Amino acid sequence: MPVSPSDRYAVVILSVLGLVGAGIGTWRLARGRNGPVLTFLAGMNRLYVKVWFRWSSNGPAPVPDRGAAIIVANHTSPVDPMILQCGTERLIVFMMARKYFKVRALSWLYRLLRSIPVNRTGRDTAATEAALRALERGEVLGVFPEGRINLTGNGLLDPRPGVALIALRRRVPVVPAYIEGAPLGTTMVRPFFKRAKVRVTYGRPIDLSQYYGREKDREVLEEVSRRFMSAIARLGGVEDRWSARIASESES
Repeated sequence: MPVSPSDRYAVVILSVLGLVGAGIGTWRLARGRNGPVLTFLAGMNRLYVKVWFRWSSNGPAPVPDRGAAIIVANHTSPVDPMILQCGTERLIVFMMARKYFKVRALSWLYRLLRSIPVNRTGRDTAATEAALRALERGEVLGVFPEGRINLTGNGLLDPRPGVALIALRRRVPVVPAYIEGAPLGTTMVRPFFKRAKVRVTYGRPIDLSQYYGREKDREVLEEVSRRFMSAIARLGGVEDRWSARIASESES
């Protein structure tokens, strides 16, 4: 299959960014908090995202310097984990679709980053237990409650209840985030080579104390899940569409 001029241009630019990122990553090794390898990768990711995707935000991710936390965000692109990771010096452990781990060229990287494979059916006990253990170790967990990439271009998809269960069982801060401008594509690879202007808006941690001890109640999990999505929608200015959707579903 012939390579288009735009694709050749993208490869050249990304190669240059990779070389510069290698230098910056090496420089950051001495003061890295996640070990030399992860610090190196974080430096390259930061350079790539900030230059290629022109990343900006309303500030750093408001997660604690130490201890467990969860970041919940909308999901419109396969590069979303890289975009969120750019907002904090701490390593974010992401829950990712299990199919990505079947790509041999990348599965080693996902495991190095301690990513958690999860079934997109929304029912994966092993993934839930792995996420709970990560939080017990004091890590930051990154979750996309929609459970799949939203290609509709229209607001937010219905959330899966798994993250609500995890949050209530561990009682950790849950930080909402809205990603705007992430590159879309008809394939899983194309977005990585597509220039974009991305902005991440973080919100204050969501207070879930009123729900503690009620994680076995299905209605509570659904309510908490809707609170996550409402907070994300509010940050992205799509709350009206989300509220209208919830109202429509309640009437039907």
